[in-house]
Amino acid sequence: MKRERGKQDGFDGNQCPCALARQKTLLSNIAALLVVLSVVLPASASQNPTGPNELEKMLSGFSKCEFAGVYIDWQTGKGAHPYLRHLSGLGMTVEEDVAYFENIPLRFHGFKVLQLTVPAATWSIHQIVLDAPRRKVRPVLEKALRVRLPRVSTLPADSEETVPLLTEYPGKPNWSVLECNSSL
Repeated sequence: MKRERGKQDGFDGNQCPCALARQKTLLSNIAALLVVLSVVLPASASQNPTGPNELEKMLSGFSKCEFAGVYIDWQTGKGAHPYLRHLSGLGMTVEEDVAYFENIPLRFHGFKVLQLTVPAATWSIHQIVLDAPRRKVRPVLEKALRVRLPRVSTLPADSEETVPLLTEYPGKPNWSVLECNSSL
């Protein structure tokens, strides 16, 4: 019997039915993985492929709660860090010993920043309020900062050390707060 080229046992092409089934299963698995990744790592939380932005560079010390120059000088009312001086020009509110930056277009490791808080005196507080729930923010920031982010400090109450904490914003479960805070 003479067979036409490319037709074998009633199938077009050179693939057997088991190979087609494996391809369909593989494509189905890839589609399922993409769905899972879109939930775990939403597009808004993807890392910047060009590297850290200026805010991320300025706050790179979050993992150790070390912020060189990230404060408002109480005598001049200006930021000690060059990028903080830039942000001061976009709008800043100083209340007592704390400076707040709100309604400024910032992103921190892919998440929209709702508020940035820095010290304006000797009280050391560095805080970012992010427009995403803690469960989504935590894996991204732990990877980016290379640190575990608990909800509460494990340090003694009288400790002079600080550790970064990631909490839910009070009354706003879809917001999270990354902070290093020491009143000593």
